Amino acid sequence: MKKNTRTRKDKGAIDAESIIVRWAKAGVLAEAGRAAIARSHAQGRSVTIAEEGIVYHLHPDGSRTRVRTIPTVPAGKYTQHTFKVKL
Repeated sequence: MKKNTRTRKDKGAIDAESIIVRWAKAGVLAEAGRAAIARSHAQGRSVTIAEEGIVYHLHPDGSRTRVRTIPTVPAGKYTQHTFKVKL
């Protein structure tokens, strides 16, 4: 079995990020999301989404329930999170 020895610097190498960006621009990711929601609804399951800073449950009957509002950070400000990791 031949080992893949390509690196990102190789001329023919394609990195995953460029593929994902290409799919997003072509609408492939949006279509996959719509298909996943349709499959979940076909199975009778609700789906949770975030849209314009608000979290909703989309129900199979077409209704939506507002769950919460996602807090926003004012423009020009940022938050910093510190995580402790045990080694």
